[in-house]
Amino acid sequence: MDLRDSFISENAELITNMADEYKHRIRVAITENIDRGGTADELAASLSKIEKMTERRAELIAVDQTGKLHGKMQ
Repeated sequence: MDLRDSFISENAELITNMADEYKHRIRVAITENIDRGGTADELAASLSKIEKMTERRAELIAVDQTGKLHGKMQ
């Protein structure tokens, strides 16, 4: 498992109050966003398309995950 996959797995598990199906969708969205060099806004847009995810929750997760990734890279 490379650094990207490890980061995504560790941090996606910190997201609570969601079924495993939604956590998987979040991991996929984060992975795709990282792979294409996307921004937190782009990630939030992708996350908000996940069924039952509010726009506010999508923004919170996107900013959190993007910030953690940048911090880990530093």
